[in-house]
Amino acid sequence: MTRALYWLGIFALSALVAHLAHVLISPRQEARSMMLQVQQRMGANAFHPLSGEVLRRFVRHPLAEAAYGACLLDVQETPVALKGPDLRSLWALTVYSPRGDVIYAITDRHLPPGPLDIRFEYRELDRASGEIALPRLRGKTMVVPLAVKQALLLLEAWPWHPGQAPMLQQRMKALTCAAQPGAARPAAGKAGVPVPRARPQRGKTGEKAP
Repeated sequence: MTRALYWLGIFALSALVAHLAHVLISPRQEARSMMLQVQQRMGANAFHPLSGEVLRRFVRHPLAEAAYGACLLDVQETPVALKGPDLRSLWALTVYSPRGDVIYAITDRHLPPGPLDIRFEYRELDRASGEIALPRLRGKTMVVPLAVKQALLLLEAWPWHPGQAPMLQQRMKALTCAAQPGAARPAAGKAGVPVPRARPQRGKTGEKAP
């Protein structure tokens, strides 16, 4: 329980910091429209580095030395993985719901050093139980549950010093965001999410069935 509360606290704090400090997306009422534009122009489950006018539609005040990228996650049928080389920088990944709410904010501090490996999975959470599935490390892969079928991923990375900016841009272009072929989305029970118990059947006399 303590471990779960620890992780929940980390991600909640990160989401708040990201939302107040440097994020990013247009107002809530425009979020759905932006997601539709991404789907029409770029397609879902594909990573796209952002620059120029397209970048300014996503980020209010982009930094010249930073690198940015986006992916429309469609996890309804299969999980989606964000993979690529170690960015060797400070970075923050923010996931937005179709309403524009920040679902998660993940930073380089949450993953072990090395290549980027984050897996997004759709989870049919049992809202009646009041419990949620939390992001967790599976080996060196960060597994992130999503309670929505589509979400917008926005990645922002800052070089440790200005001379690293060209290298960071190249590494950002090497990232992939793709559906996992043959990987069915996990069932709620297998994912560790509570599943409501079936109601006991009653016999003709109104007594509970044995």
